Amino acid sequence: MNKSYIPNLEKLPQTIDTIIEGHSVLFTHYHIKESKRNSHISQEPFSEIVEPSFKPINGLFKGYNKELICFGHNHPIYFFQSKKRLF
Repeated sequence: MNKSYIPNLEKLPQTIDTIIEGHSVLFTHYHIKESKRNSHISQEPFSEIVEPSFKPINGLFKGYNKELICFGHNHPIYFFQSKKRLF
C-alpha cells in the first residue's frame, strides 16, 4: 500500500453504528472485544475468526443489539438470518 494513504485511512472510524430506515445497523471490519475498541488498527484488535455459520457468528456479536451486522474480515460470503438479526 502506498504510505501516502495512511493519514486518510487513520481518520476513518473502526465501526459505523447507525439507523437506516428504522433498523439498527453496525458496519465493522470484524468483531472487536470491548476492551480493545479504542486500540489502534495496527494492534490488530479483532477477535479470532470463528466458524462461518450463524451460531458462532451470532455468539461472537451477542453483546450487540443490532438487526443487521455487516463485516468483512475474511472474504467468504456470509448470509445468516434469524428472526432478530441478519449477518
